[in-house]
Amino acid sequence: MLSKFRQHISKIINPLARTIAKTGISPNTLTLLGLFSSIAYLIFILYKVYIISLAMIILAGFFDVIDGAVAKLTGKVTKIGEFLDSTLDRLSDAILIIGLIFMGFNMFVIILLLIFSFLISYVRAKGELLGLKIEGRGLIERAERIIFIVAIIVAYMVNFEIANIIVLIFLVLTIVTFIDRTIFILRALT
Repeated sequence: MLSKFRQHISKIINPLARTIAKTGISPNTLTLLGLFSSIAYLIFILYKVYIISLAMIILAGFFDVIDGAVAKLTGKVTKIGEFLDSTLDRLSDAILIIGLIFMGFNMFVIILLLIFSFLISYVRAKGELLGLKIEGRGLIERAERIIFIVAIIVAYMVNFEIANIIVLIFLVLTIVTFIDRTIFILRALT
């Protein structure tokens, strides 16, 4: 959903990407820094240091956005980079969602969230492989997942029940997005 605002976001991201590109840091290094930020998030969640875990999520999201922008600006868009970015994004998603288990949320709900989050990404990849444009379709893409996890942690620091409601809303919207994308692809292919 937020991917529809990519042009507006790029006006902010591109100047940052130019600055980072001047340092010589490769896009793949930025992708790895995003993964390391997600791992740091999980460590801070385990130790119940929620403010720093939030900072790590935001940092991971920043690296996720900036790596592709730096690759485009420096002419370093490669198939290896695309594969690495996509694969490590899935690993990062898993880490961010699994962190919710350690906060005491229902494990079954979190496992469903993990499964359907992966299915959303899989359905997009498969649909695009079949020649369809899927990006921007549905309510929950990667950016929204990160925003939801941030909202859950913020709510958790205030009230567990409110955070639990946000987790359930997150799950429902994730399932709805999966169903929407699946129906869209099936209709487009018939």
